[in-house]
Formats: sequence, C-alpha cells, structure tokens
Amino acid sequence: MSAVRFLLNGTPCSEDGAPPSMTVLDWLRTRAHLTGTKEGCAEGDCGACTIVLGRRVDGSLQLRAVNSCLMMLPQIDNCAVLTVEGLAGPDGALHPVQQALVDADATQCGFCTPGFVMAMFAFHHGGEPADTAIVHEALAGNLCRCTGYRPIAAACRRVAHGPADRFVAELPALADALSALPVGVDYHYGAQTFLAPRSLAALFAAMAQVSGRNPARGRHRSRAARQQGPRGAAARDLARGR
Repeated sequence: MSAVRFLLNGTPCSEDGAPPSMTVLDWLRTRAHLTGTKEGCAEGDCGACTIVLGRRVDGSLQLRAVNSCLMMLPQIDNCAVLTVEGLAGPDGALHPVQQALVDADATQCGFCTPGFVMAMFAFHHGGEPADTAIVHEALAGNLCRCTGYRPIAAACRRVAHGPADRFVAELPALADALSALPVGVDYHYGAQTFLAPRSLAALFAAMAQVSGRNPARGRHRSRAARQQGPRGAAARDLARGR
C-alpha cells in the first residue's frame, strides 16, 4: 500500500509519512492530536488507550474495542477508527455511554475514563445482555484506581440495551465509505516494510519474500492486535463488585 487509508471518526484519512512501527496510539496523539486516548502502561494491560475499530463483516460494520498501544499503524488500514472525541453529537450532547458514567458518578480523576467510555461503547453496540459476568468481561481490560468498579459497572448496565445512539443510523454509511477505500497489501516507509497478506497464498508469498530476514522481526510486524480478557487486579476487583 502506498498509504494507510482509514476513517477517523467518520472522516477519510490517508497516512504515508509514518513508519509502520508507529503505534496507533502514538499516531492519534502526535499526528492527529487526539489526546483523549491516553497512554498508561503501553503494554495492553490498563485500557487507557482503548479505541473502537469498525471492520466490514458480511457487508455490515462490526465494532470491537482494541488497545491502540498494541496496534501498528498499518493494522488500521481499511478500518473505521472511533475515538472518544468522536462520540458526542454535533451539538455537543454527550453520547448515552458518556451520560451514563456522569449519572452514575463513575469517574474521579478521569484519566481512565476515555478508555472505559470506548469499551462501553463497543459493549453498547454488541447486543449482549447486561449479565454481571458479561459486563465484567466487557470492562475487564480497563483499570481504575480512583473510583472503584461498582459505579462503572452500573453505568455499563444502563446502556446495555439502549438508548439507541446516532451511530445506529450512521453505521451503514460508514460501511459503504469503507468499501470505497482501496485495500492495501503492504506498506513501505524508508527501510521498514509492513506486510499484510489477506489469503493463505499471499501469506506464503510474503514468507518467501522475507525468507532472508530476521523471522522474529517479521512476526512482530504482522502480528494481529491482541484481544483482552479478564486481567489480574481488574478482574478480581470486578468480581468483588468494587
């Protein structure tokens, strides 16, 4: 790919001047100047960097919360990227997820709040029931050391089945906009190359292409974004209802 092309809060974006080793988190904060997405641990454990990615699946847009500190920039090619700055309405009205956190008094210092907002936004659009175990699983990748988890979990339950947000009507248009973007195969910047095979045959061709390189480096560049499950203290605190 000559450039990484994606939608950022609904706006088409193209980036060809960043190394493929730059994380999505760093790009958002330093290039797009969207600093609502925070850096906490930079290891995928705290959830402060959580954003939502939309990918076309069977013609519709599937939303998933991901850790932007674990994703390399080319991994968002042909994706819809949503950050906390993109959730409020055009008139500035809070998104229902944001309003639920306010109503539940579920924030204190606020550093972790954007990550919780995005995790809850993905849950809001996931269609899952507000069962305690499912709510805890949805929030388990996000840490809070001020407020405690009880009001955050309560806010998450409030939005499990609504109210509907503006994205319900906008998602089909976002899916159509994504389909109009060219799908990249690889990305080059200076001496760095990011390979993105999309079939088994393309994978074998890529392996042959880089056979003379350090295989550990190749695996690192092509690794998919890891998904989080329950983690350490956060999972224990959620289970205890804190």
